[in-house]
Amino acid sequence: MYFSLITPVPGSEREAAFEWAKGPYEQHQWLWKFFPEEPSAKRDFLFRRRDGENSSPGFYILSARKPASFSPAWQVQSKSFNPL
Repeated sequence: MYFSLITPVPGSEREAAFEWAKGPYEQHQWLWKFFPEEPSAKRDFLFRRRDGENSSPGFYILSARKPASFSPAWQVQSKSFNPL
């Protein structure tokens, strides 16, 4: 499993906001783009949107597959997550 943080690339916040500034359903559909296409893939991730006064907007993702950025406006930071 992977625990990831998806955030705008510094300086690209405005461009990034146009890509995901919709409702939760649309955000979930948009987040699918961060996972390589597999025809047999099922929903294998959970997400939580991060909004804060002291941090940039972003998404926490817990997933079976490692996400990869598809847009120059977004960066992905991932680490292995193996709970006991």
